[in-house]
Amino acid sequence: MIIEANGVKDIVRAHGSSRLTFISPTDIVIRKSNYVCGRTVAIGADKAACDLSRKLIEKLKAANQKVKITLIAQSY
Repeated sequence: MIIEANGVKDIVRAHGSSRLTFISPTDIVIRKSNYVCGRTVAIGADKAACDLSRKLIEKLKAANQKVKITLIAQSY
């Protein structure tokens, strides 16, 4: 997953699961754990929110900041 805001980006690597339902119309949660609910998009992530680039976090704090999230799926 690539998270981009105003020219700053960070990459988070995670895994899918057959238990994912993608039913939340508003939330995207990438988890370090294996916990799954309707908000979960991926599990086993290599980063938590506190591990994201400080530059990216600063951009995300701005009111009305647009964020681009790119999900890249690979089959193993």
